[in-house]
Amino acid sequence: MQKKSRIVFDPTTGMVMVAQDLSTVQRAQPKPQGFWDWKSNNDWNQLGNLTFYASIIQNGLFITVSDSGIWYSTDGGQWMNQAAAPSTPTLYAITSGKRSTDGEEIFVAVGEEAGFFSLDGKTWIAAKGLGDAYLYDVIYANNFFVAVGYDATILYSLDGDTWTAPPGITGESQFNAVTYANDVFVAVADSSTIWYSSDGKDWTIATGLSGSANFADVVYGGGKFVAVADYGTIWNSSDGKNWSISNTIPPDGPDIIFYKVCYGNGSFVAAGDMSGAVAPATPIYYSKDGVTWSQAKGIKFDDDYNDWPPFNDLNYVNGYFVAVNKSSELVFPMYSSTDGINWNENQAPSKPLGNGGNGNGGDNDDE
Repeated sequence: MQKKSRIVFDPTTGMVMVAQDLSTVQRAQPKPQGFWDWKSNNDWNQLGNLTFYASIIQNGLFITVSDSGIWYSTDGGQWMNQAAAPSTPTLYAITSGKRSTDGEEIFVAVGEEAGFFSLDGKTWIAAKGLGDAYLYDVIYANNFFVAVGYDATILYSLDGDTWTAPPGITGESQFNAVTYANDVFVAVADSSTIWYSSDGKDWTIATGLSGSANFADVVYGGGKFVAVADYGTIWNSSDGKNWSISNTIPPDGPDIIFYKVCYGNGSFVAAGDMSGAVAPATPIYYSKDGVTWSQAKGIKFDDDYNDWPPFNDLNYVNGYFVAVNKSSELVFPMYSSTDGINWNENQAPSKPLGNGGNGNGGDNDDE
């Protein structure tokens, strides 16, 4: 199942690709040790000042959603052509799957009061039944598309076109992420709220939760669901229905806003922002069981910015954990790891030039 991320892997070129803001796409060849040589492909003259939120690579096509609709590229280098969609709203998430009506593989993108589906990733059709929903995540699992968002919104669809709201969803919490594993959908929201469903249609609120954690992401691995939030909060569950809090993160340290969690190579990894904090805390933590968490190694305090690097996105791709900042203006180094424990500082991504030129690496200087 595809996880919402700006970070994707292109099996054709062997490149890890990151879509950021300022119409910037970074590319690098992964290496187990040392710097990854990140190259920038931004072109303001062609695209304007776009912010990319999530990407997908499939069938030789790189598709990314942004604050100005859907964009695509055939090589990830010559960016890019605007997809033929009936409007250009802000879209936050994209996935693909087979619609149940005919088994055809389709792409689905959702966002602010809008959703689209496409057979080829280039021509897009507006979906029905979304109303004024603001949707922040969408997945395909168990023959369904499921999308979640603002004002306690959960929607499901068999074909990516017609969407239905399940009965019984109460409250006003904002759902921020959804996943599926172990025969259950799990959607996480603000205000320490999690709902689950076995079929995507009938949902029940999870038990065991307390406090006011605003959950940002959820993942399944190693027999557990793990959800991360602000205030250094991490919860875990073996079934998605009953939840327990993990050990306090960080021990005796500052508050961390966790934005992302992923699982790979036998480890959970959570990444976030701890701006203004001092050692010994770090913005990346790892866990073998989802319960006991420890600080990752190798994350460096940035003397140029006088701060720790903020990580807004994290993904496990092609055997690597990759952690990045969404902004291409703040030239913090990207980081990579094969085990989630020991991290390598990559070369700082290229600075966007703002004039249609391509960067060729760059120093970690202030703008």
